[in-house]
Amino acid sequence: RSGASWDSSASSEITKFLKKGENIISVDNYNARYAAGIIAEIDINLKSGKSVKIITDESWVSSSDKPDGWLKSEYDDSAWKPSVLLGVPPDGAWGKIKYVNNAKRKEIILANQPLPGKIEAGKQLKLRFDLTLPVDDEFDVPVYLRMSRSKSVFVRQRLDGSVLKNAAENNGKAMLEISFTPSRYLYHGNYDLSLEIPFYSVKFEGKEWIQRVKLINSANPAPVNAEVKPVNGMPVLHLDGSPVMSMFYSTRGGGGSYMQPNMHRLYSANQMHMTICSISPNMPAPDKYDFIEVDRQIAEALDNNSEAKIILKPGFRDIVPGWFDKRYPEEMVVFDGGKRYGKPSLASKQWREIVGNMLRELIRHVQNGPYSDRVIGYY
Repeated sequence: RSGASWDSSASSEITKFLKKGENIISVDNYNARYAAGIIAEIDINLKSGKSVKIITDESWVSSSDKPDGWLKSEYDDSAWKPSVLLGVPPDGAWGKIKYVNNAKRKEIILANQPLPGKIEAGKQLKLRFDLTLPVDDEFDVPVYLRMSRSKSVFVRQRLDGSVLKNAAENNGKAMLEISFTPSRYLYHGNYDLSLEIPFYSVKFEGKEWIQRVKLINSANPAPVNAEVKPVNGMPVLHLDGSPVMSMFYSTRGGGGSYMQPNMHRLYSANQMHMTICSISPNMPAPDKYDFIEVDRQIAEALDNNSEAKIILKPGFRDIVPGWFDKRYPEEMVVFDGGKRYGKPSLASKQWREIVGNMLRELIRHVQNGPYSDRVIGYY
């Protein structure tokens, strides 16, 4: 069985379906509309402690028909066509799917803490990782440096892991050296850095390596003065007194979050620098605000469209905190038939007051941040 939606995966125990001798692995796949692909893998955990992985790739054969007997081991599939490889995870759309690894993750030992306790936004760092890998592995998986804050991933930088492939020739020892520059648009605060390597767990002193660092960013540029003034009888957007062409683009819904950086780069390459950025502010408790994901979304836009000017579009009705429904159930939408809808009524004074306070805090947060001169309005 597959996941509940295209961007989710399912995991099932299949041992009970195996029989002694030859077994056939088959997939019966259907898609109602649009382009589609399929990804699957089987983890075989052996008694010896080793594991074997079978994955879908171009070695699989496919057919648009289901002829009689196609599930039997004696069926002749020589006329079937090779499958088309759409990409190797986590590249492309596959990066949106949460990976489920049923095999035991192997350990990579990190001998040093590669980062200082404090780092500066916009300043390049030279990092060195002294690693010990399993000597019997053919290391051929992507390596990523990951920088996160709370649940938001700000950086997922693919590294050149070619030196790890030769670790077996050096008793599993490898030295990974990289350059890393934190974005100059990152808000000051604490961030967690880690190495993301599929099928492996990076350990430092017996624990998963996650190093917390304090990012310093003292930049606080003056906010831009944005106003609409008439020019030849037509309303025209002015920034700091100068007229600008107000043609905006939006990436909302544009192929999923993994496609957003590419879309910003595409618009930038075509000289489009005015964007409407749909954001997701959070309010985990009354009068407590979390704008970390907003910071990530803005930094992502500016890192990939360096001249961007942004109008923020907070989706307040899409981020209703769970505590509001519990505290003010009478303020939620109720239809004529009595059916409840999980959104506050637009007539709710409590909700309007809460959202108004959040919007004021959001504006204050933006104006005190390192990107304050790039946000020109709110929608």
